[in-house]
Amino acid sequence: MYHLFENELDSISGFNAVALTWFSIGSFFVNMILAILIGYAFATLPLTELGDILLHKVTYALGALSLMCFGGGTWAVYTRKSITDKIKKETISTDKPSR
Repeated sequence: MYHLFENELDSISGFNAVALTWFSIGSFFVNMILAILIGYAFATLPLTELGDILLHKVTYALGALSLMCFGGGTWAVYTRKSITDKIKKETISTDKPSR
């Protein structure tokens, strides 16, 4: 068991919220890409101008945005992990008998 200050708990909780937000937005973008690709799979050829733009330009932009969002979520997870590792290193555990 580790003794934590309130600001340490707030920072850990904040990075959890940031990670959840980034991963949720990234998942939304991936969902939009999949919707475009599924629509393309059942579309009649040739595509309309809008369909061509969606397929060849918007999907790449959404892919780049989703990768950036997943990168932001990964950054938040690793930052939270480094905070918890620092807390564990600086805090004396109450499980171990003191000498």
